[in-house]
Amino acid sequence: MARKIQWAGLTWTVRGTSATTQGPGANWWSDSASSVWVDTAGKLHLKLRKEGTRWLAPEIYTDRTFKYGTFVWKIEGPTSSATGVLDKNVVLGLFTYQSSDLNNEIDIELARWGNASWPNLNYTVYPSRASLWDAQQKASYVKSSEMTLQGNYTTQMFTWTSSQVRFSSKYGHSAGASSILDWNTPNTPAERVPQSACSVHMNLWICNGQSAPSNGQEVEFVIHSFTYSP
Repeated sequence: MARKIQWAGLTWTVRGTSATTQGPGANWWSDSASSVWVDTAGKLHLKLRKEGTRWLAPEIYTDRTFKYGTFVWKIEGPTSSATGVLDKNVVLGLFTYQSSDLNNEIDIELARWGNASWPNLNYTVYPSRASLWDAQQKASYVKSSEMTLQGNYTTQMFTWTSSQVRFSSKYGHSAGASSILDWNTPNTPAERVPQSACSVHMNLWICNGQSAPSNGQEVEFVIHSFTYSP
């Protein structure tokens, strides 16, 4: 039976422990309480950790689905870095996902995709149909930018409408926090943005088929809050 947790007023399923490596990447997934837990202050912890010779990745997703609205995460991490430096092989994903790849998905990913010089803040909007994942979609619905931090607290958010997605990343967690990046997709045609209700997912994993973080260190993020408003 799948492990469930209660957090942020929602029921979340913890992705089950895998007997083989599975995507994204080629990861061993873990539903252990050492990989995903809620602390006594009500904060969610996601930890990419080593057990024996394997690196174990966590993922959780909501049991309910959402369609259109504003999705906001207040995050801290990686906890090993006071300035938010994330290993080049590690990805933190904050996203909505329906059931299959290349369609009906909106991503915020903190990642360098194995390349230390790649920008570490990535926004991606997948279209309503996988057949539309083409050069036009990749040119106008994908954005990468360098996020330089003095601390490791950020707010990551997007607003999804029937015709557009508006992203925003901010320093810190306060209501008046200054902007790191604000970016909008085109507002037409509507089929270029998701049109189906999706679950909310969070994961922390190793990219590009790599077997470990390049620095060999475990990685932990603390999600202080998640909110959704229609």
